[in-house]
Order: sequence, then C-alpha cells, then structure tokens
Amino acid sequence: MNTVVNRLRKRAGRLYRLASRRAGAWRKLAMAIAIERGWAQSDPNRWANPSNLSPLWDERTQEIARLIPEGASVLEFGAGKMTLKGLLPEGSSYTPTDLVDRGEGTIVCDLNGAQLPSFPRHDAAVLGGVLEYVVDVPRLAETLAACCTTIILTYCIAEDDSASEILRRRKKGWSNDYLEGDILEIFQGLGLICDHQQRWRDLVIFSFRNPTGNPLVRSGEPTTRDAYPTARRSLAARVVQKVVNSAIRKSGIMLRLYERHSFSRQRDAIDAGAARRDLKLHLGCGSERLPGWIHVDLYAHGDNVVARLPEGLKRFPSHSTKFIYASHILEHIGYPEEASTFAQECYRILTPGGVLRVVVPGIQRIIEAYARDDEAFFDIQRSLHPSWCTTKLEALMYALQQDGEHKYGYDFETVSKLFTGFGYSQVVESDYNASEFEELRMDYRGIQDNHGNYLSLFVDVIK
Repeated sequence: MNTVVNRLRKRAGRLYRLASRRAGAWRKLAMAIAIERGWAQSDPNRWANPSNLSPLWDERTQEIARLIPEGASVLEFGAGKMTLKGLLPEGSSYTPTDLVDRGEGTIVCDLNGAQLPSFPRHDAAVLGGVLEYVVDVPRLAETLAACCTTIILTYCIAEDDSASEILRRRKKGWSNDYLEGDILEIFQGLGLICDHQQRWRDLVIFSFRNPTGNPLVRSGEPTTRDAYPTARRSLAARVVQKVVNSAIRKSGIMLRLYERHSFSRQRDAIDAGAARRDLKLHLGCGSERLPGWIHVDLYAHGDNVVARLPEGLKRFPSHSTKFIYASHILEHIGYPEEASTFAQECYRILTPGGVLRVVVPGIQRIIEAYARDDEAFFDIQRSLHPSWCTTKLEALMYALQQDGEHKYGYDFETVSKLFTGFGYSQVVESDYNASEFEELRMDYRGIQDNHGNYLSLFVDVIK
C-alpha cells in the first residue's frame, strides 16, 4: 500500500511541476505579447524628454569620435545633445539627424517610417545606440551605404535567441535581437568591409567602409526584400517557432510530421507551379524570402516547406521545376553519397533547360590566400569568424568545417565533376548576381576579399 501511495505522490509532484512550468511560460508569453503591441514604432515622446538622454552616453561618443578622420563630413543619427559635434577632428563638418528636432539644421527622420529619405552624401554615418531601436536594419544599412563611404555604429549584441532574452530587450524598448555575426552579415553583404570591431563595456563598436571609396550604387528602387524578417515577427510566433525547431532537431518523427504539415500548407502553390512546369525552389532559405519562390529549409522560418535535404526533394514532382536556387547548402550535405543524391534529385525535378544555381564557400580562394600568406585577406576572414579564429590556419579550417556543420568543401572543378556525372548539359562558373538567367540574379551573400573578389563560388548548372 505504501509503495502505491509513494508512486502516486511522485506522479502528482511531476504533474504539478510540469503544470507550474507551463503556467510560467504562458504568463511570460502573455506579457511579451502585451509589451510587443507597440514595439515596432518609434517613440518621439521618450526622446523629446532631455532627462532620457543619459550623460553616460558621452563616453561612448568619445570612443566613436576616435574613429573619424580629420576633414570628414559626418552624418550623425540619434544626435541627441550633439556631443559628437564638439569631439570631431579639425576640419570636419557635422549634420545631425534625429527623431525629434534638435535645432542647428537637424534632419528630422523616423528610421521606422514607411519610407526613408535620400540623405545627403557624407563621408561617414554615425549611429551610437540607435540600431537597437530600428525594426528594418537591412533597409537602413542599404540606405546608409548609398550616401556614405563609412558607417560607424554601436550595438548591444543579443546574448542568445531565447524567449527570455527577447523579452529583456523588448522591455528596454529595443526592436531587434541580432547576434554579432548577423550585424556583420547585414553590412558585409552590401560589399562593405569591417575595418574596426571593438568590444566596449556591453557594446560592440563597428566601423564598415566601402573598399571602392564611393557610396553604394543603388538600383533606384526601394528596398522591399525583407532579408531578416525575424526582427518583425511577434514574440509569440518566435517562441512557437523555437519550440518547433527544437523538437525537429531532437526527433526524427517530429521532423517527418512537420515536413508533411508544411508541405500540405504549400500544396496548392506547388501543384499550380508543377502543372505549369515553372516551379522555383529556394533551398536552404533560412529567413531569406524571394517573391514567387517556394522556400525550403530544415527548420521552420515562417511559411517555408520543412524538409531535410536531399531526401526532401523526393516530395516534388518530376520535370516540374524551372529554377532551383541553393545558396550555401551543398557544403552541409555529405560527399559523395548525399551530394550525388542531391544532384540526381535536382536533375529529376528540373524541366529540360531548367537551371540549378549553386553558391558555396570559395575554398580554393581561401587556400590560395593561405599559400601566399595574404594577411589582408585573412583580416576579412577573421571579421566573419568567431573571435578564437586568430591564426590564418584557424580561419582556413573554420571555413572548411564551421564547427562540424560543413561536410565538404568545393572548387569549380569538384562542382563540375559532381553534376556532369548525372547528365547535366552545362556547368558554368558565374559571379555575384551575374547569372546569364535574369531570374537567378538575386544573390544575397556578396562579401568581397581585399582584392575585390567575391568569397563565394557561384555556379549555374543547366539540365
């Protein structure tokens, strides 16, 4: 009898603890939703109050001022008390920009507004303690790169992507949760080079510059592609997605169930495209979205099809797909068996004349730089890799292995060998956004080395 009672007590205790944990999670979620109702908007009332402009920020401004050369024209965002103006080197000029009018020719601008203005050209843009409050950071980065050759910014890096960390940042009024690598990818993806990266207290100070010495040439069209939509999603959706992806990582059964569920959500679009034989598949999409494409990834990022590659390609009909875009996915697939299956499945689902665009790390370029002891090349590599990658060999090995995530490395000869063995008619080496097929000129990883060459290898494989 005592044994039965003890078992019941233990079971009741487990149920109570489980219920308590779930209740705590739902309370946190409810609080997060309430906080987030207004987080995507700027707060002019807060910044119009001088008491909210902390004198402690002056030290941060002093660190920023050390990075500005003599004679530079400076455009400061979030100018506040305009402390930077008095710290600039001799011969410099200064233009303040802020959410509220600070006088002295302030450009009043809401960085979370529906459309950003075309700012006048300056040598340097400065954003001290501003980026955390911006919802669409990629849009702002492109706007700044179009008017300034140097962008100096500070950012308080997110500790992780947990719900508690996101909640902590929302309570501060911050609108995004980037990791250090995210900030680098956003600005370096525009072709900028990170020439200064310094930890200062709880911040990181970055300086990005255009190696050409000129602002970025824009297409003239507004930025509509949301490369980092996680900054906009509600916290509730992010928590749910985190739970789902954790389950997918731990359970093959969960992966298969979610594969089936996510595929069924896209069934109508897939069937319609397959009937026209003009499907466009974006493999390994992450959070990147390309209008008119079916997005496929191992993890859930909104409305994408969840599938483990290459097996997941078997769900798509034969001869149904006109274009496949696979950016930085092939190196995550085992070679040669899984890579061969990937090549075969892509061939099966492509229509005659269909094209697979493959983008992988340019391993040959890294090896060549290592062989010639190119220190400037590896300065750029170190800015992309974890802080422990200090030697050239560590940077080389990280590019090859990426903590075990990369299963293989490719040069053009190896990519060509892989695909020509399965009946493809042509394997053509390309360059960043230089495909002969207009629909495939939408590369979004355009980081360059010190010689102006792109670090990735771009290949068009034609059936």
